[in-house]
Amino acid sequence: MIEPMIVALHDNGELGTPVPRSLAHRPPGMLHLAVSLQVVDPSGRWLLQRRAASKALFPGRWANTCCTHPAPGEGAAEAAIRRAREETGLSITDVTPAGMFAYRAVDERSGFVEFEHDHVFVAVADTAAAVVNPDEVSELARLEFPDALRLTASPDGAPWAAEVLRKASEVLGRR
Repeated sequence: MIEPMIVALHDNGELGTPVPRSLAHRPPGMLHLAVSLQVVDPSGRWLLQRRAASKALFPGRWANTCCTHPAPGEGAAEAAIRRAREETGLSITDVTPAGMFAYRAVDERSGFVEFEHDHVFVAVADTAAAVVNPDEVSELARLEFPDALRLTASPDGAPWAAEVLRKASEVLGRR
């Protein structure tokens, strides 16, 4: 399998050259583009995922609906839509930008580093058809916002997930 290439960023925020994903995550970490999507169903339940045990970074931790790195030349919204289909089987057609943030987190187990400039999106969609891709996700949960935020902000949450939920909630008016 060919290793995915991701988009590195210069210190001034300009796009850098594509680099292999594994290189970007080696300590001390290379700043790169990322995308996070939070899906909320029409009744206001937030779809979370527990990352698969096989994930290189933060396995078994609870996170927003899905995350990815845009491929070189791929738009952030397109990457979010693609990843929703790959991880949960959902065909999301419309996403709303919910802001951006940068973070750096070291996975104590693997030693790998997330150093990302994350573009956050939110979508309201029926989640009844969501299914896990076992290579990416071990389980799904549909929770009310306070419970979803509490879980993602706990030690069981991925380091970026609570901020993704906060940004999504601002756009939705805390559903």
